[in-house]
Amino acid sequence: MALAKAGANLFIPSVVKDNGETKEIIEKQGVEVEFMQVDITAKGAPQRIIAACCERFGTGRYSGQQCRNL
Repeated sequence: MALAKAGANLFIPSVVKDNGETKEIIEKQGVEVEFMQVDITAKGAPQRIIAACCERFGTGRYSGQQCRNL
């Protein structure tokens, strides 16, 4: 919530599906939020998470790599 209050858009991968309640609370801070239900320990999950985040929010950097619109 602190990141949302600071104005950051959020991409939240979680094994638990959001029922929309958390998303609504975060969006009231005036930011965008995207949830992705995923087991982050599954093979290939980190790459899928990064790809989904880049597709949703566009350009940026992660781990020293450039993230571009896919």
